[in-house]
Amino acid sequence: MRIFRDRYTGRDGQRVTARRWTIDFADHKQRRHRVAGFTSKRATQGLADNIEALVSCKVGGRRLDVELQRWLEGLPDTLMGKLVSWGLVDSQRAEARKLLSKHLKDWQENIEAGEKTLKHAQQSHYRAEKVVKGCGFKTITDIDAHKVKTWLKKMRDQGEVVVLKQKGADGKPVRRLRKISKTTSNHYLRAIKMFTRWLAKQQRVSIDPLECLSMIDVMERDLKKKRRPLTDEECSRLLWYVENAESYQGLSGPDRALVYEVAIMGGLRKTEIRTLEVRDVNPFNNTVTVQDHKTKNRQTRTVPLPEAVMEKIKQRVGHKTPIALVFAGVPDKTAEMLKEDLQGAEIPVSIDGQDADFHALRMTANRRMRQAGIPTKIRQAILGHKTAAMTEKIYDRVSLDEVMDAAKKVPTVPREKRQAKATGTDGRKSQGKVTSTASHSAKLCTKNGKELESTGKTTPQETKAKSPVTTPKTTISPQKQGSCSARPAGLEPATFGFEVRGLSELTDEKTGTYEICKKCPAIYSAILLQKCPELKAVVEAWKGLSEDTRRRIIEITSADQA
Repeated sequence: MRIFRDRYTGRDGQRVTARRWTIDFADHKQRRHRVAGFTSKRATQGLADNIEALVSCKVGGRRLDVELQRWLEGLPDTLMGKLVSWGLVDSQRAEARKLLSKHLKDWQENIEAGEKTLKHAQQSHYRAEKVVKGCGFKTITDIDAHKVKTWLKKMRDQGEVVVLKQKGADGKPVRRLRKISKTTSNHYLRAIKMFTRWLAKQQRVSIDPLECLSMIDVMERDLKKKRRPLTDEECSRLLWYVENAESYQGLSGPDRALVYEVAIMGGLRKTEIRTLEVRDVNPFNNTVTVQDHKTKNRQTRTVPLPEAVMEKIKQRVGHKTPIALVFAGVPDKTAEMLKEDLQGAEIPVSIDGQDADFHALRMTANRRMRQAGIPTKIRQAILGHKTAAMTEKIYDRVSLDEVMDAAKKVPTVPREKRQAKATGTDGRKSQGKVTSTASHSAKLCTKNGKELESTGKTTPQETKAKSPVTTPKTTISPQKQGSCSARPAGLEPATFGFEVRGLSELTDEKTGTYEICKKCPAIYSAILLQKCPELKAVVEAWKGLSEDTRRRIIEITSADQA
């Protein structure tokens, strides 16, 4: 492969160099080809590199990488046509360059060729096409995830003006602003994502451009259409009224009652009831079989029915052919039929914003089976749900009456009467006897200070267990810290320079009372705390006491401090 500027002879006969660069290369079959490049050599070199990579993948039989696929999607039609004619690009990838409308048509035909119904194919095509037109996409390269997300949000918040079929008083069509719910938004997103995934599988696009988008979480409060199951009383009133009612669009009252009863007891959908054939009824085991091409999940299922209901069906189909419909004449708009019958039976159609339509009869069937104790997996099989989560999340709705009945079954918490232990604070005397050092000292001396009455010396262990006020054992040496000792417990921190803080205000060193307070801090503590004011007399009479009496007082108080 080489890049060069071609030279040619001009009209004046002179040799001229072309402005555009030219690429010369050999394809996978060693055939030489030339491709016109750009005026820029760098851009032309990039084009040559991509062509060389394309030839290399074709020779090696490898799959094109993402970058090369994106490059092919953006090529002009002229160059793409040349690559297809040379065999370097498949014709299927060239088909991907068609308009999205043609791709949508191919996608719908692919759905119809599969196991899906015609209604599903048409509905999916309509939703995907609406997203494409709303976002203004023309080709595959125009599809953008951000534009799709923005358009869906605009439809949820602002909506669009739609023209109704009915006409107003002026004879003109009625216009109305219509918004979509979160559920409908998910339906549109699901359809367009199905379309882009199909494009990727068909190799019409390199990667799925909407792979990054996800569905919106829809809560129960976000649902616009809320259904409620009928109670047993409402079901009885409805069936009794319909059996004696007049015909509705050619369907007699007893026939309508049988249709409602099959929906309530078996949980069949409207389409399944309308398309039920005589050969699908098994009178021997009281079941009806819904064929796979009539179900929503494309799976055949067998639904049991009560014997009384089967007897009514037998009487109805006894004279019909096997391919005849069991319920012929059921209208397409069954919701309007049920609404009229509910009003005739004086049953409210809507309660707290929840409506009772024909599909709500399936919820009624699920409620009755759940109250009967049937497991979720069996209810899923009877109702024809693809997953058990659908049965639990959408159909298992608990009513307030069920909650109240369940709450009554919960036993109350038993309570035992226990008597609190006595702590001595309720007016009664505590068992222990506490004697303070101050009161003990008061018993040792008389009020006049003449003679002390000795009752014996208490041991340090007894004093420590009984007295709530104790004196620390350690004292600060007067030589190191002046005249200082540890403060009695319960007082303010000791100040260096004093034996006990405030001692000089209550004692007189000249009269000798300082000595007893210095050696017996417990006596001073009792005086200071006003526990025993009588000890002031002992302090005042200290100088007149004998040496033997003083010694005995000091020994007793020293033993209490220890």
